[in-house]
Amino acid sequence: MPTRFDVEVVSPDGVVFAGKAEMVALRTPEGELAFLAGHTPTVGEVVGGEVRVHVGADDERLLRVAAGFVDVTREKTVVIAREVVKEPAGR
Repeated sequence: MPTRFDVEVVSPDGVVFAGKAEMVALRTPEGELAFLAGHTPTVGEVVGGEVRVHVGADDERLLRVAAGFVDVTREKTVVIAREVVKEPAGR
């Protein structure tokens, strides 16, 4: 069973997603990156687009974000974006 870690996606309006996930994937100026539990600590730029939060088997949350930043520690990943929109259910 994959290890889960804490994930938060926040905007100036507040926390849009907070929970445990197996993986977070997003776009940076260098391309798409994915983060798993225990990832090397990282701080980086996020370009506008999709953030995919893989909560578990057959459970993926899709969020559309404007530019922002990601802060990754071994225990937690935080995405801070100017604007976050949840994708409709069933997408």
